[in-house]
Amino acid sequence: MRRLAALLGLVILASGLVSLGEPAPARAAERYALETEARYQVEPDAREIKVTIDGRFTNRTPNPSGQFSVFTDVPIAVHDAAAAVRARDAKGRLDVSVRRRAGSDGDRVNVATVELRRPLRFGRTARFTLTYTLRDGGEDDIRVRPSVVVFPVWSFGTRSEVRVELPSSYEVSADGDPLRAERDGDQTALTSGTIGEPQRWLAVVTANRQTEMRSLSRTVPLDGGTVDLTIRSWSDDAAWGRRTLNLLARALPALEQAIGLPYSGVGPLVVSEAVPSVASPLTEAGGSGQELQVAFDQPPFTVLHQAAHVWLGTDLVGDRWIREGYASYVAAQVARRLDVSRPYAPAAEAGRQRDDAFALEEWTSDSPPSDAAYGYPASWDLMERVAAKAGGNALRAVLQRTRQGIGAYDPVVAAPGPAAGPVAPLDARTPLDSRTLLDQLEAVSGRDLADEFRSTVFGDASDALLDQRNQARRSYDELLTAAGDWGAPEPVRRAMAAWSFDDAAQQIAAAMSWLGDRDELLAAIDGAGLSTPQRLRDAYDVAGGGSDARVELQAERAVVDDYRDVLDRAAGGRSFVERVGQLGSPAPDALLAEAHGRFADGDLRGAADATAQARLALESASTSGTLRLVSAGIIVLVGLAATGYLLRRRRTLTANVD
Repeated sequence: MRRLAALLGLVILASGLVSLGEPAPARAAERYALETEARYQVEPDAREIKVTIDGRFTNRTPNPSGQFSVFTDVPIAVHDAAAAVRARDAKGRLDVSVRRRAGSDGDRVNVATVELRRPLRFGRTARFTLTYTLRDGGEDDIRVRPSVVVFPVWSFGTRSEVRVELPSSYEVSADGDPLRAERDGDQTALTSGTIGEPQRWLAVVTANRQTEMRSLSRTVPLDGGTVDLTIRSWSDDAAWGRRTLNLLARALPALEQAIGLPYSGVGPLVVSEAVPSVASPLTEAGGSGQELQVAFDQPPFTVLHQAAHVWLGTDLVGDRWIREGYASYVAAQVARRLDVSRPYAPAAEAGRQRDDAFALEEWTSDSPPSDAAYGYPASWDLMERVAAKAGGNALRAVLQRTRQGIGAYDPVVAAPGPAAGPVAPLDARTPLDSRTLLDQLEAVSGRDLADEFRSTVFGDASDALLDQRNQARRSYDELLTAAGDWGAPEPVRRAMAAWSFDDAAQQIAAAMSWLGDRDELLAAIDGAGLSTPQRLRDAYDVAGGGSDARVELQAERAVVDDYRDVLDRAAGGRSFVERVGQLGSPAPDALLAEAHGRFADGDLRGAADATAQARLALESASTSGTLRLVSAGIIVLVGLAATGYLLRRRRTLTANVD
């Protein structure tokens, strides 16, 4: 469409001025006037459009003193596909020649030059009719068939009216400048009204009617499963169906490998031929998921781009620019393998559209169609720049992590490759957006990519937020260093992933303080010969430096301190009385060993109870020993007394017998 618009920049070129002397310079609008009525007669069964231009050309260049200004011909820019070009006036046929000439912007323009019957002097008007034919396939954007009619409509001259006539059996729409539709017998007529600036006017007419579709099918094996591929084309365009089927049968395995995710589609993959969109060469004609539509006039590259969307659904990739940019990026990789040409160089095309640039994260399905002209090349270009800086596998790894539900700040890194591990349920993963893409890319590549995103994705208004992000990430890295293999706690990771950097700063500060106390506790645990319970790390991971984690820290420190005190007391020497007191009772060493095991298992209450029993055993040993020794002495004395009594009793009984 840009090319056609450029052609319209040369709606009419002033011919060489023939005069008796050189006239004074004048602007084209002052030198002449060309009023035209253009009529497009669409004949789908004949596969052609007849274009008729009735013109009134007036010489408005005054005669200089002693000279005459005259025009001998009228050049008019016509479609590149113009065939059978003819011209006539009321007296008969006029000579007309067609050749390409340079337009005002340097592009080559197809120009029909009508030779006037006689030189046209100042103030005089010449009437003529120029006709030509547009045939089906004469240009990529011209389709004239029983199924579908699509073609660009131009206006001509300095003032114009346009009328398009089609059979009324077609549903007709017009994009671009307005055309009003009305029924006229067995025809539908589209009329423009008066066009004051024909060089700025352009419309694209699309007409279609219900027609038979032909289907071609093929089974394509992929790593993720077998694809039942079906191509549906109009009955009068079987060649499109064959080309598309053969291309996709080769492309689908290559796309699966390039994207790095297994094919997970359910049901057949159906690709249907459709009418084109004027927004961009890569704009979807419609459809999604397992049903795609590709416009008939699109190059093979667009088929690859559309097929990539089978892997890049909205449940996986939320932001439109990421889906479109990545689809073009992987399509380009596959295109090189299949010897398919790219429609343009994305960097150069994005540069040409720079005047219409916008922040890519603002590009949605509800955005104006005109945004596509910049959105598609800019997204593609950014993906190529990011891949070059982050590494070839970075984008694949990000998609794999996202599909597995691994966040940008989660410690697990998925290895690249189609078999990327189990897929997280839909409600367990968040679709990839601009912020998480930046975080994920930096996580898997270790590169700073904020500048690539700063203006292109987020816009200049994001500078303060990105600067805040940089500071938060520096603090985050310091936290990781302090935490060692414990990593960052979940509250910090959650705040960083949500780009809630004020909250993240508070969470990081609390976690850093907690880690300082943790290190003191770990030293105490090591000094006491204990093993650190998993519950301490779990408390940190869940609460960071929050109150729950601090309560856990204090509770463990109290148990450790008590254990160490009892351990030291148990290590000292014990008297005979204390050893006697411990006979038959649990030994403090055994109780301390029990406390050690319970602490390692995370049973703080059990460890505290065992330590308390060991303390009690140590503290009560002397008293118990004394009591036991006194009791033993009493028992001995009683025994001796009883023995003496029995001996005396025996002597008495013996004496009585004698």
